[in-house]
Amino acid sequence: MPEALKDDEDEISGINVTPLVDIMLVLIVIFMATAHFIYHRMVKIDLPKMTHSQVKPMDSLQLTLSATGTMTLNNKPLDPGELVPTLKSSLRVNPGLRVTISADKSVVWDKLAGILDACKEAGVVHVGAVVEPRAKPLG
Repeated sequence: MPEALKDDEDEISGINVTPLVDIMLVLIVIFMATAHFIYHRMVKIDLPKMTHSQVKPMDSLQLTLSATGTMTLNNKPLDPGELVPTLKSSLRVNPGLRVTISADKSVVWDKLAGILDACKEAGVVHVGAVVEPRAKPLG
């Protein structure tokens, strides 16, 4: 009888890594989802408010202007002189390219007009702005 019990109590010869892989994949998804929110907390921009606004398109280039004047394109620093060539190369890859501009409300209109002009020079037709909703309309 002791021999029969010994056969059922064989040593575990390997480690089951499936639960470990499952946990790691869940952690990766959580980090990827929260990275977007962490970045937007780091870049401080005070968006202007509008009553009638639309949701920004998801397949667009995100151009951000901070109050200090720094410019980023899809969360990467960009020199203003590189804007037109970068937009032209992106437009060659995606002819229906959309550019969404997020600018701090303290940014001078002249800088925004320059960016709009650069978009037009590069051939970008679809340009939008990111704003925060306003409680009630002006007037």
